[in-house]
Order: sequence, then structure tokens, then C-alpha cells
Amino acid sequence: MNAHRSAWAMFGPRLWLVLAWMACIFLLSAQQGTESAGLSEAIARFLATCVSSIAQALGMDPAKFCVPALTALFHPLVRKAAHATEYAVLAMLLVRWLAAWLPGKRRVFMVAFGIACLYAVLDEAHQLLVPGRAGQAADVAVDALGAAFGLFLYRVLRRIRTSGVSY
Repeated sequence: MNAHRSAWAMFGPRLWLVLAWMACIFLLSAQQGTESAGLSEAIARFLATCVSSIAQALGMDPAKFCVPALTALFHPLVRKAAHATEYAVLAMLLVRWLAAWLPGKRRVFMVAFGIACLYAVLDEAHQLLVPGRAGQAADVAVDALGAAFGLFLYRVLRRIRTSGVSY
């Protein structure tokens, strides 16, 4: 029975969630440069429109909040935030999976961080093969920061859950 539980923990639904998320990251990285840029620009334009509308509703100078300028400002931020978010989620899913069968909290967090960083490197290497994309060390660093934040967030949420604090 114990061996069955261990196998279930290693190869059960938590692993499949990790693999599914990795597949999502891979598919987003497989988008050609123009498609990827278009998606992030559309999100940046949406955010710029929201900020511009709020600023105008508050009576602020519309020239300071023009949509094209805000879009240009938000576009790189949206791209980096997407990287960080992808890897924050990946790290949290990895911890959930690893904690089910790997002993030691510190080891679980270190292994989760290592796997997330290794996948970030592989993801950027994969982008070198995609037309219009480029693998960048800076993106690996953003991914690693996202993974670290995901692990921090996991720990905080876990502490809140186990302490019985309700908000």
C-alpha cells in the first residue's frame, strides 16, 4: 500500500499539472515573434486604455496619459510580468508535486527552484529556434525571480492556511 501511495504521489495528478503548465509555457514560447509581440501589445494597449480612461475621469491632463505612449511604456513590462508569472506558477506547482514524495522542506524548495530555472534555460534555448524570437539571459533571470517569488508566495500562503488566520 505504501509503495502504491508513493507511486501515486510521484506520478499522479500533481505531476500532470506540472507537465501541463510546462506545456503551456512551451506553446507560448513556440509563438513566432510577431504573434507573441502582438499578444503582449494587445494586453499593454488594454491596460493603457484603462489608465487613460481613469486619468480622464479624474480630470487629469489627457496629454500626459495618451494611449500610444502608455502602450509603449507598458509593453516591455507586460512581457516581463508574463515571464515572472509563468515561472511563479510553475514553482508553486513543482513544490506541491515534490512535497508529496520528497522529504525535507528545504530540499523540496531547492529542487523546485532548480527545476524551474533549468526549464527557463531550456525555454530560452527553444526560443532560439523560433522565427522572430531570441533566447535572452535577462529573461532567464526574470524567470528565476518569478520562481523565487512563487516559492515565497507559496510559503506565505501555506503559513496563513496552517495558522488558521482568516482574512
